[in-house]
Amino acid sequence: MKKFQYQILQFYPDKVTGEFLNVGIVAFDSESQELVFKILRRVGAISQLFSNTNTRYLLKQLSTVQSSLTRIQALIINDKFHFNRYQHVDEITRQAFVRDDSALMFSDVRYSLDISLEHLVGYLSQRLLTLGMLDVDTDIKSDKEVWTKLFKVFFDEQNISPYLIERTVQTKYSEITFEHSWKNGHLNFFESVNFDLVREDNIKNKVRRWAGQIDELRTVEEDLHLYLLTKMPEDNADMMAYVKSFLTDKSSPHLKVEIVTLSDIELVTAALEKGIANHHDLA
Repeated sequence: MKKFQYQILQFYPDKVTGEFLNVGIVAFDSESQELVFKILRRVGAISQLFSNTNTRYLLKQLSTVQSSLTRIQALIINDKFHFNRYQHVDEITRQAFVRDDSALMFSDVRYSLDISLEHLVGYLSQRLLTLGMLDVDTDIKSDKEVWTKLFKVFFDEQNISPYLIERTVQTKYSEITFEHSWKNGHLNFFESVNFDLVREDNIKNKVRRWAGQIDELRTVEEDLHLYLLTKMPEDNADMMAYVKSFLTDKSSPHLKVEIVTLSDIELVTAALEKGIANHHDLA
C-alpha cells in the first residue's frame, strides 16, 4: 500500500446554498510523478437535478480540464529525468484550470492509501462520481451524433445554422457532397467527425480516409476552408496529436484544414457569426 494525493473536481450550481456535485478525480504520486484522472464527459443528468444549469458550457469547461490534464500528463511522461517535478497535486490542477468565479472548483488536497493510482481513481470514481450513474445521455458513436449532440447548439445560438446549406463540389475525380456549408468569397465546409474510438488502429484508419478525401478536395478549382468539428480521444494525448498534425498538415494555399474541438468552438462560431453578419449586411 502506498500513500497518494488526490483532489475532487466539484460543480457548484448554486454557491448560495453550497450544493455541489462531484464531476472529476485527479490523483498524483509525487515520488513517481505519475498522474491519473477521471473527468466526467456526460452531464445530461445535471439538468434533471438543477434545471437552470447551462450544461453546454459545463461540458465545454470539463473538456478544457480534460485536455489540459492530458497535456500535462504527456509532458510528465516525456520528462524522463524529471527536470520539472511536481510536489503536490494542486500544482497540477492549478495549471490545468485557472481559478475564477466559475461554478467548477477543485477540493482541498486529500490523501489515501491504495495499491496503485489507477485502482484509487477507479475506487473513488465509483464511490464519488455518482452523477455518472445518473446520466441518461447516450454515448456518441457516429459522426452525425458529434454534430447533433455536441456542436449544433453552438451554431444555433449564434444564428449560423439558417445560413448553412448542402453543397456539392466537383473534384478532379468525382463529386463530394457536404451537408453544412457557407460561402463568403470562398467555400466553408463544416464536417463532424468522431475520432474518439476504442482502438488506435481504427483512429488511424479513419484519419487516413479523411486525408485521402482532403487530397481530393485539393483538386477543386476554388479556395476552400474545411472545418472538422471533432470529438477527440481525450484520454490519449498521442492520438490527439496524431489526428491534428496528420490532417492539418494536409492544408495547402487553396485549402485550409482546421480541427475544431469543444474547447475551440465558441471562438470559431463567434468569428463566423461576425463574418455572416458583415457578408449579409446584418450587423
